[in-house]
Amino acid sequence: MIVGGGLEEVGWRLILQPNLEKKMNFTFATLLTGVVWAIWHLPLFFMKGTNQYTWNFFAFAITVIGLSFILAAIYKISGSIWLCILFHAIWNALGESITTESNVLSSLVTTIVMIAVSYLVISLSKRNRKLEAVAMINHQLK
Repeated sequence: MIVGGGLEEVGWRLILQPNLEKKMNFTFATLLTGVVWAIWHLPLFFMKGTNQYTWNFFAFAITVIGLSFILAAIYKISGSIWLCILFHAIWNALGESITTESNVLSSLVTTIVMIAVSYLVISLSKRNRKLEAVAMINHQLK
C-alpha cells in the first residue's frame, strides 16, 4: 500500500500543495490539490480489475478532496511526508478490506467531517504552539 498509493504523497503534499500555497491560501490550495488528485485516478475507473472500476467517480472525488484536507493538515502540523505516506497507505489498506456502498451523499458527509476535523486539528496545533512559546518565555524570565 505504501508503493501502490502512499508514494503519491511526494507529488501531492511535498511538491504540489506547498507550491500552490505560494500563490493561494491553504483552503484553495488543498481543494485544488484534491481535485487534481481525483482526476489523476480517473483512468482507473475505466480499467477492469481495479478497485475503482465499480465505484462512483463523483463519490470517490468528493472523498479524495476530504482526504486532501486531512493529509494537508498532517503535513502542515508535522512537516513529515512520511506520516502522509503512512496515512495514505493505511487508508488504502482499509479501503481494500472494508467493502461499503459508494454513494455521493455518504462521501459528502464524510468529506465535511474530514474538513472540519482538519481545521480543528490545525487550530489546536497553533494554539498549543502559542502556549508553549508563552511558557518558554515565562520560564526564561524566571
